[in-house]
Amino acid sequence: MNLKRWLLPAVLAASFCIGAHSSAIAQGAAETSVARQLFREGIELAQAERWDEARDRFERAYALVPRPRIALNLGSAQAQTGQLIESAESYRAFLRTAEENDEPLRAGAEQALADVEARIPHLTLSIDGLDDGDSISIDGSEYPRAALDAEWPLNPGEHELEVLRGGVPISRHRVVLSERQGATIEMTVAPLNPTAAANQTVTGGGATSNSSAVTGPGETSDPDRSLLASPWFWVVFVAVAGGAVAAGILLRPDSQDPFMGNVGMGTVEIP
Repeated sequence: MNLKRWLLPAVLAASFCIGAHSSAIAQGAAETSVARQLFREGIELAQAERWDEARDRFERAYALVPRPRIALNLGSAQAQTGQLIESAESYRAFLRTAEENDEPLRAGAEQALADVEARIPHLTLSIDGLDDGDSISIDGSEYPRAALDAEWPLNPGEHELEVLRGGVPISRHRVVLSERQGATIEMTVAPLNPTAAANQTVTGGGATSNSSAVTGPGETSDPDRSLLASPWFWVVFVAVAGGAVAAGILLRPDSQDPFMGNVGMGTVEIP
């Protein structure tokens, strides 16, 4: 067996693996070094109460090396700058990944999580008239329809709500939320079906049906007032209609289609 034939490829493969491993170690060490520096800057900025800058340093450090204690400090900076929802997630990340030497900090993190959760405002959204293809967004992010009529957590501040149909806003609403506040927005949007829109009366408490029954010739939902209930009306109508039809047949060119048009039970589609 020619050992040289197999030895060289094996040596080359081993060298490649060692080189790749060494490169990965070097990159990991560099990321850890940068994350450590960012973490220290974040601590100094937090001590100086420059919370926006401190949050930036902790966010970048955690993106490089997601250590539990970075998450804990990030949660504190987020809470100080109004990012309450993100803060709660950072505290949860710490509690999920805390190591043995982090255990003395667990009780404080649990209390901080409870405190920040109590500060988060909630919005309850109720919308009538939505079409199947309509979508909802809050601050440009999609809002799931499954969350309608349920409490939706938001950070304190101003928020913009939009209902979109075909990607175009058909309703817009702004709301300002304070910490610990709960708010409810009730909206009604025009239905897609124009017939349903015509038959709907909007009131202060929502919408009520105001549709009328479709009747045939000689039938009416109000026989005491309708002209259609009079037998003389139908005598005159038949006579006039018969004359008009006869005149139309006699005067039309032979090439004209007598069945042109779309009257009766047609449908209208809105693009």
